[in-house]
Amino acid sequence: MANRRMLSKTIVQTQRFLRLPLETQALYCYLVVNADDDGVVEAFPIMRMINANDDSLNLLVIKEYLLLLNSEMVFFIKDFFEQNTIKGDRYTPSKHRQLLIEYLKQNKMIESLNLGPRLVQYIQKTRFHIGTDLEPEGSHNIIKDKIDKDKIDKYKISQNKIDSDGCPILSKLTDEICLIESLWNRDLTEQERILLDKIVVDRSLLELAIQRTADLESKKQNISYLKGILMNWESRGLTTVKQIKDSDWNYKESDRKDIDVSEDFMIAMDIWKD
Repeated sequence: MANRRMLSKTIVQTQRFLRLPLETQALYCYLVVNADDDGVVEAFPIMRMINANDDSLNLLVIKEYLLLLNSEMVFFIKDFFEQNTIKGDRYTPSKHRQLLIEYLKQNKMIESLNLGPRLVQYIQKTRFHIGTDLEPEGSHNIIKDKIDKDKIDKYKISQNKIDSDGCPILSKLTDEICLIESLWNRDLTEQERILLDKIVVDRSLLELAIQRTADLESKKQNISYLKGILMNWESRGLTTVKQIKDSDWNYKESDRKDIDVSEDFMIAMDIWKD
């Protein structure tokens, strides 16, 4: 994530912004400064840092400067990309990127906001079909058309690609390759594509394993580690996405139950809970 952020006069020197209380204005500026490269910010630590109150945060939501993404006080700054341009070689995807896209998709806001080129590119690569129910009858959806065109072009390339033994490579893995390259922020090598093609597993499990690599450090984002995730599930007898997610939930529940906390810790929690 970048250490520098920009604040535009077109946002912070408008009547609409200057009519906000000074504390609310200050909170907005701190949120922008601390936002990640997709314009997403965790507000709670910022509010504690500058001792801002909930009213200031709520006012920014009411005035539509912020979009609340979940109950953990994770927000998207609507005007972030009108003020900041992130260079491709410095861009680090948000750990909340999937949450942001799902929120925008559910609220039919993807086409109405400036999301920045990197985020739009990710939406295209992961083939979110966002235009079907958003556009009026007979209108033209640019992003959806671009997705369809990319899919056709990549399918043609994969169909024409032949390995040394004369066998077609990756004709069925176009979507998975797009997902991997978008999450890993790099192109797969030819050898990695061949190794990926040799993985025999249910497609839904492969896609889930790919998504699990998104939170890993970059050196672990490779086909060997991806295969390791799949082998771990197989060794535990987990053969469906539901079984895997249920297993994850049960593990977290048992992990919480096994934690012993001291009396001093509970007293400290009582002090801070208000």
